Amino acid sequence: IYQAAHHLLTRRSGGWPLTLVLTPEGTPFFAGTYFPKTPRYGMPGFKDLIARIAEVYRSQRADIEQQMARLLGRRFVADTPAAQLAHLPRYLKAIAMRLDKLRADPARDTARLAEIQPLQAKWLREVAARKGVADPGLDEFRWLLEELRVSLFAQELRTPMPVSVKRLEKVWTAMES
Repeated sequence: IYQAAHHLLTRRSGGWPLTLVLTPEGTPFFAGTYFPKTPRYGMPGFKDLIARIAEVYRSQRADIEQQMARLLGRRFVADTPAAQLAHLPRYLKAIAMRLDKLRADPARDTARLAEIQPLQAKWLREVAARKGVADPGLDEFRWLLEELRVSLFAQELRTPMPVSVKRLEKVWTAMES
């Protein structure tokens, strides 16, 4: 079973010693073979590797849970505009694809997350500052962030319009003016 999980996560054959890291729920999260006790041969030391895996798991898990909470809040059907509700299945599929890719390449996911976080932090700060007062510009930006997530984490799903970090930065700057 563990060899099969390794093969599914890494998309390559395994060997011994086999390392398989599971989530608290028992789902395989990371796999690899032969990690030396200390860094050598261009490979991380096992202790460093475990610390990095734990950090990635905590940060990405929190981000994904927050995204899911925004997408599927208690009143998501009533609160989500009809145009965006139609895209919800694609957003959810993008999350699933991100999780699959995260297991295979945590560093890639971390880099992509670092790209979106500054924009998302600005948006979250502004939403909090408005204290529940609706703003069509912020609402539009929220959905652009979702499209950027699709573009960064599940590009093969495509977006209905071109999105990039630079484009969203320009939109944000225009909103501030």
